[in-house]
Amino acid sequence: MSFGIGKDISGQVVVGELGKMPHLLIAGQTGSGKSVMINTLLCSLLYRNSPSDMKLILVDPKQVEMAPYADIPHLLTPVINEPEKTISALKWAGNEMERRYKLLAGEKIRNIKEYNKRLQSRAKKIAIADENGNVQEHEDGSMPYIVIVVDEMSDLHDDG
Repeated sequence: MSFGIGKDISGQVVVGELGKMPHLLIAGQTGSGKSVMINTLLCSLLYRNSPSDMKLILVDPKQVEMAPYADIPHLLTPVINEPEKTISALKWAGNEMERRYKLLAGEKIRNIKEYNKRLQSRAKKIAIADENGNVQEHEDGSMPYIVIVVDEMSDLHDDG
């Protein structure tokens, strides 16, 4: 899952790959472009991935940065603004990660891309439950990538 980062000092486009860096921290002083980077990342991912290929959990304690994404079909849960709901969503994500590890191990596969190829050849359906227990079935049998974006982690830490 590639995404645009920006341009380097020579003007060449820089692209990141979530498969090679699944954990990403964006840090900088006020006004340095952190929110611009987050929006660039999200727009790149949304442009390249359908809702059946990628799901998002967006956390926005200030309730301003993620507001434009409130109605997109990629969301697993509405944009999260409260620390308690953030903790719940992250616990769900941890449980989902463990479930996926077991599925991958059962198929003797190491990543989502290979898993999806195998399942598509079988035309198998899978279901994913969100943090409220609502189940969404995926027609193509694929396991969507789940991307979690937390804006202003320090605000959650200070409040929670």
